[in-house]
Amino acid sequence: MKKKINLFKSLVILTIMVLGTGAVAGSALAGTPEDLTVFLGHEVDCSGGTGELEFSLNWEPAEAESYIYYVDFGDGDSTGLVPSVEANVTLSHSYVDQGDYEISVEVFEVNGENRSGELEETLTLEGPEVSLTSVPSPPVFVVGEDGQVAFTANATEGTLPYTYEWDLDGGETTGPLTSETAAATYTEAGKYHVKATVTDGCGFTASASLPVVVADPEDACHPTAQKIADAVSSIFPDQADKEYSCEDIYTLFDNEGEENNLGFGRMWMAYNLTKSIELTWEEILAWHMDESGWGGLLQLNRFAEVLEEQGIGDLMALVMSEDYTLGDVRTAIRSVTHFEADFDDALARVTAGATPGELSQFYRLAADLEADYEVLDKYLADGMTLSELKHAASFAERNEVDWTEIAEARLSADSWGDLKQAYSMATDEISAAEILIMGVQEYRKSLREDSKAEQTEKKNQKTAEQLVKKYSADTEFVMDLLNGCEGNWACVRSALRNQTWESSADVSKKDSQTSLQISSKYGYSQEEVLAYYQGPCGGNWSCARAHFRDLNRDSK
Repeated sequence: MKKKINLFKSLVILTIMVLGTGAVAGSALAGTPEDLTVFLGHEVDCSGGTGELEFSLNWEPAEAESYIYYVDFGDGDSTGLVPSVEANVTLSHSYVDQGDYEISVEVFEVNGENRSGELEETLTLEGPEVSLTSVPSPPVFVVGEDGQVAFTANATEGTLPYTYEWDLDGGETTGPLTSETAAATYTEAGKYHVKATVTDGCGFTASASLPVVVADPEDACHPTAQKIADAVSSIFPDQADKEYSCEDIYTLFDNEGEENNLGFGRMWMAYNLTKSIELTWEEILAWHMDESGWGGLLQLNRFAEVLEEQGIGDLMALVMSEDYTLGDVRTAIRSVTHFEADFDDALARVTAGATPGELSQFYRLAADLEADYEVLDKYLADGMTLSELKHAASFAERNEVDWTEIAEARLSADSWGDLKQAYSMATDEISAAEILIMGVQEYRKSLREDSKAEQTEKKNQKTAEQLVKKYSADTEFVMDLLNGCEGNWACVRSALRNQTWESSADVSKKDSQTSLQISSKYGYSQEEVLAYYQGPCGGNWSCARAHFRDLNRDSK
């Protein structure tokens, strides 16, 4: 996948150089963070007789002037590189066959921050399923009987309407063979293979076959039964539970009590599969009797070759238990092969409801972050999505921090916008996490208040310097007056103008300033303060301060 992405980016760069300016092309060559989140939805429309899907493709954030996108539909076809000025486009594509398709999408900004994003999803198109039944069942006759058989093709799944095609292998019939039922007569000794093919409204097909046998009573045992008995007996005891006689095999073939009776073809196929699959002949037949196809068994065999701890018998038991489907096992195996995931863990996630796309995102993210599954599960349980965790990883890389720090911060933040602001405002004195705990808006408010206080302090300092120079006072004295005047500079100026130390030779400058501070602070005249200082207090300023402080307190 990495090779594909690099090729895509190189083609995008070439396109940018052709369509845009040299400056834009240069920025693309410098590399871009992959932080676009891509979404893909689809609806199936089979009105034209083919499996046509309408895809809705969009991505976010949609902040660039234009984009280039590329979609690989998984069937060998793609959109190629497509320019778009919109971040929401609709695409149509037709699929010829049912099955699983690995769809991949890549999006690249042309004019913007040069971001890109990608998405991989597994699309499963379900075609019809068909089983073939007959009356009588099984259709086995002896020469001389009427040999009349009524067949029914039982179609399910897929898309209506169904059309039917019959191959009766030489049986005599009358009337059209275009419905879900057909009838034929077989009178000559031999084995006939009847086949019904169903095509659904999307053009997807499925087939089922059923053997019809007309036996000659003069034969001691059917020759095909003898051939199978000899073959199966030859692999006893390694891959067969016992040695079989011709009559044993024919009894299996002619067992009317079985809803899904065994034909010679199935028994012979089971024998041939023992050569490549480490199962007994009976286990393989049991799989098929469970109405599971040979293709599914071959898939399980390939899966078992990939796994180290589970064999094909274990995988068969999972599917036949009906707790898991073949599709569940297949999806879990893909996670093992693509991302080295744990099979049991992947299977548990599938049965818990994870889609193939979600599973791919989870294990790819775990691999990219080198994170334990339990760590990602914790954040998912706390309410984060896989897309948010991926975004957290990209954000962490840009800010050169650990992704878990961003994930924890995202849980505390109201939005990604708050998170980005917190990291842009963080300093050595306060971290982004502390800003988020305080609240981004509250922190901004505190910054404004601190700035306002700092400006007020500078203004006061400048005013104090001016008054010091004008009245030949000490800076500390002026600031004390300001505190006593509760920040009112008019009060300070008035006090400085009214200071009386120069009018009295008996009062020192220091005593005059001290009396002025006390008078400004407690609301008494400077003369009253000096009189009490010189009289009752005998020149003790501590006594004077205590006296006027008590008077001020009593007055309140």
